[in-house]
Amino acid sequence: MYNSDDYFNDDDLIIDEETAAALEETERRHTATQAQAQPPLQHVQPVVNPVTKRQRTENGWSPGFGARTESFGDYDLPEITVQGNGYTIANSSGRSSNVYQEPDIRQPTPAGQPNVRQEPRRNMGSLQPVQVAPALPYNGQRNQYPRRPQHAPVQPISRSTSRNTSSATHALEEQIRQLRGQLEQLRESNAKIQLDYNTAIEARLSKEGEVTVLRKTIEKNSQNHANELAKLKTAKEDTDAEIVRAQRSHKEEMERLKTQYLFKQQELEAAFRKPPVSVRAKKIMQDLPATPQPSSSRGTWNIVSNRPLFNADVQQTPLRLSQKPAHEFPRPLSPRKPVVKSPEKAKKPMLPGFQNSFATSTPFPQNQQRGKGKAKEVDPFARLTQPPPTIDPALSQPLFQPVFSGFHPGAEEILDPVLASPERFKSSPLPIDDVFMGGSQDDSGGVVMSPVEDAPEDEDVDVMEPTDWKTELSRLMLSHVRPGSDQLTLQILLTTEVGDDAESQRLYANACGAIINSLSFSMSVKDYELTLDIVSSACITIITVLSEKQLVYPLASFLNLLALVVYYIPKFGVTYLLGQSDADKPSLILHNISNLITSYLTPTNTGEYKEMLGTELLSFLESMCFHLGKDDASRFTGFLRHKETMTVLLSLQQSLPFLQQAARILVLLSTYPVLSRALLSIPNPQDNDRHDLMQRNGLIERMCSFLVDHSREGYGSLQLKEYAMTFFGQLSLGNDEIYHSLVSSIVLFASLVYHLHHLTTPIWEEHQDLIKSPQLCRSIVPQISQCVYLFHKLVFDEEPALELLPRLQHAPQRPFNSIIEMAVISLGRLTHAEVPEWIDADMRNKLRELKTPAGDIFVHVLSNPAEAEPVHAIYDINAPKNSVPEPMEQELADADDEMIGDELDFDVV
Repeated sequence: MYNSDDYFNDDDLIIDEETAAALEETERRHTATQAQAQPPLQHVQPVVNPVTKRQRTENGWSPGFGARTESFGDYDLPEITVQGNGYTIANSSGRSSNVYQEPDIRQPTPAGQPNVRQEPRRNMGSLQPVQVAPALPYNGQRNQYPRRPQHAPVQPISRSTSRNTSSATHALEEQIRQLRGQLEQLRESNAKIQLDYNTAIEARLSKEGEVTVLRKTIEKNSQNHANELAKLKTAKEDTDAEIVRAQRSHKEEMERLKTQYLFKQQELEAAFRKPPVSVRAKKIMQDLPATPQPSSSRGTWNIVSNRPLFNADVQQTPLRLSQKPAHEFPRPLSPRKPVVKSPEKAKKPMLPGFQNSFATSTPFPQNQQRGKGKAKEVDPFARLTQPPPTIDPALSQPLFQPVFSGFHPGAEEILDPVLASPERFKSSPLPIDDVFMGGSQDDSGGVVMSPVEDAPEDEDVDVMEPTDWKTELSRLMLSHVRPGSDQLTLQILLTTEVGDDAESQRLYANACGAIINSLSFSMSVKDYELTLDIVSSACITIITVLSEKQLVYPLASFLNLLALVVYYIPKFGVTYLLGQSDADKPSLILHNISNLITSYLTPTNTGEYKEMLGTELLSFLESMCFHLGKDDASRFTGFLRHKETMTVLLSLQQSLPFLQQAARILVLLSTYPVLSRALLSIPNPQDNDRHDLMQRNGLIERMCSFLVDHSREGYGSLQLKEYAMTFFGQLSLGNDEIYHSLVSSIVLFASLVYHLHHLTTPIWEEHQDLIKSPQLCRSIVPQISQCVYLFHKLVFDEEPALELLPRLQHAPQRPFNSIIEMAVISLGRLTHAEVPEWIDADMRNKLRELKTPAGDIFVHVLSNPAEAEPVHAIYDINAPKNSVPEPMEQELADADDEMIGDELDFDVV
């Protein structure tokens, strides 16, 4: 239906005037052209052939074979084909032989090469052979037009048409065969291309598949590895927790065993000293005298009949001292009661009338002990000489921390009894009991024999062995663990590598071996001093090697061990560590300490273990100073005169705990008069030719810098200032030379005034921080008292008193600007002002007690005593307002409001 001309209905086709005119013009030109080229017409009868289907060509629709016949109405008209919005004019197929002799010989589009314009994406595999449809009769509208007359002859035209049709059929068949050959070639090519394509796809998929498999395998292995790591981490955490739990359990078990062992030991001692049961029930009457009754007969020797009747408590064991816990040490000045033998029950004599005159007599009555014989002397510290049970490593640090609230040269006489030397408390030999000391005389002068008993086999005597100090030394050195470490100190020393230097390795190995050998072999008591000598010499060698190789961590642990040994083992530090060199030469241990201070403890050094080394080094040095004797104090002279060492120790850039330890060491050393010259850089008379001793160490100026430094606040800063004033107070107790050298300092009195001003200002100005902290106020008021009394002693210790005003006027201007006004304000407040009511009663009383010494200093500061009247009028609430001169009032107010924040900068000569 779509291939017939009936599809174009006249009703649907709308042609405007311009289109119609264009069509007429086109038809006219075509007609004129055909008229010129048309051959002579032959009136033949057309042969009616089967009509084939119309074919669509590039130029439009082509009618099928036999679909058109000659007619007089359309043989000379062109064929107009509608395509889209335009028109295509084709020649008529039945007018001339050269036009439609071969209407189908036109080269068609090959089957394998589709029309790009119509079917650009036709699949090559969908091509089919060309099918020739049978010819059908043409029933188009053109058959309705009038035909040409059929009176012409038909035979000639029929032959010509038959030949043309046969020729066209053969050409079409040949073309079809060619197209089929081309189609087969195209199919083979397509199959080959398809095979190559499939091969390439398979290769690509195979390659991508291998990569995918490898990637998936890697991801799976990574996931399995992560899972295994998570399992291992969980197992490790569980194992660590189990190890910690086991260690805790082990530690608890050890503590339990130690406690059990201690209780068992106490039970055994109690059982060993337990009196008999028969004696234990009679202790109520123990305090009664055991004096025998005199005989009724005089001048007779009838011992049997006139035997005195003793009290029942004669046979009682005397009362023993109560057992104190191990941590409660008795005082050295409180001797124990003498321990006497406890007699047993009197035995019945074998023969009546006879007594054993060689048996032990009865104990003396309490009223006859004085002046009759010697009581048994017992070491009051004998109980402390027993070796204590094993000490936990956490308790291996010094338990006795000295408190330096007051210092005096005899401080070593009141040390803990545990630290005393065994030679100081030697027991006297046991006295021999007199068998006649228990007898009494009757009225006639006869001697009445006391009842005598046989000597018991096992006597209950409280006798304790002396302390085995070598065992204590071995226990401390072999079981010491520094706080914060998890290894034994000796283990750290043995596992430390000292480098490739053969000489250092030999010295270090020999020193460690000497310590182990001397502590391992059993020695008698007389070899104890030899052991101390060997161990101290080895300790100095170890310190020297470790300091040279810069092994800070093992050195800090070893110094902690030495500090503990110095505290607990008598004579170890003072006699042996300091005494390893000659008396006229510097001490080796102090020389090593000086090198360590100047090398590792400088403020610019930021090493990993600097703070730990500084703490342990100063703790060891403090333990040495605390147990220092008068004869060995002179060995610190070279250490104190070393300017670089003192500069590093007292630098304001050091931390506050470090400065507190350093100041405490200097306070301890200041208690020894022999070191006063070294502390004040005064050369000894016999060393005038030595130039190095003339160099000042600057201790006075650096101690004064602590008083002026107010960049640090709190209790630690107050403690540091207290140490500085204690240091000056100890030096002020020296001889005249020491005193004059101390007060000749141009910064000492100015520093005291500066410190006193900053202590009193917050109290009288009622700072809120001080009001909210009563404890801080309780710390400030004692320092005010200490500062005032020190000031008073330095000024009025000699006659005449020192000229204080010139010393304040010549003080350095930078740190001590308006220092005289400060002295007037602070001393005027202490002298004339009322103590604020918000301070508690005790502190107010202490401040009121300072009025007299502060008033003496206040009058001495002023050049004219009359100048004190205006100050008194200022602080006196009852004084009239006009009694105060305006210049004086303004001057004091300006000085009080002035902020002085300059940093202390003293020039040390």
